[in-house]
Amino acid sequence: MSHLILPSYAEADVQRADAFAEKMHQGQIRKMTGKPYITHPRCVEKLIIEYAGLTGQSLLRARIASILHDTIEDTHTTQGDILLQFGSVMGMMIQALTSDQTIACDGESHLPRVRDKVARVRQYCMYETQLVMLADRGANIEELVLDWSHAKKQSYTQDEPEYMLQNLDVPKSNELAQYVRNLMEECRKTHSLAPPTP
Repeated sequence: MSHLILPSYAEADVQRADAFAEKMHQGQIRKMTGKPYITHPRCVEKLIIEYAGLTGQSLLRARIASILHDTIEDTHTTQGDILLQFGSVMGMMIQALTSDQTIACDGESHLPRVRDKVARVRQYCMYETQLVMLADRGANIEELVLDWSHAKKQSYTQDEPEYMLQNLDVPKSNELAQYVRNLMEECRKTHSLAPPTP
């Protein structure tokens, strides 16, 4: 990342990203809540603001990435669209946050895809991208679908986020990491889940 010239962002760029994401996700509904899809990236952004411990340009970068993080994976948006609209750094961040759907999952577990994404985020992107990945999982755990199978709840709320917490460069003392760990513990108690085994 050191060879890239980091663009300077402003609050107007956050609003532009929000409008772009809202347009791209138009008509999509969150399976977990039945709400318009745009509520999810906005929730991820909220977690970044409240818990990530970022300021200045790092916070603005993370907020924009939070809002755009599902556009490539869940809409017809391409990395080229992100590059054109928001620059090469943001294009790299959003591509790294996009799950590789060609990687086979192991039953109810998406851990193989999580491992791949963690590796890509750590290798190719800046620290803020790792925080967005963690905030995304936190926001998804908050929306846990109660009728999921026990195995899926175990993987999604325990094993997969534990792998992220153990392998991302986010310190254990970071408030966002602590928030996600608290969500995991709450799910473990509420749904009688086992301790994580990544």
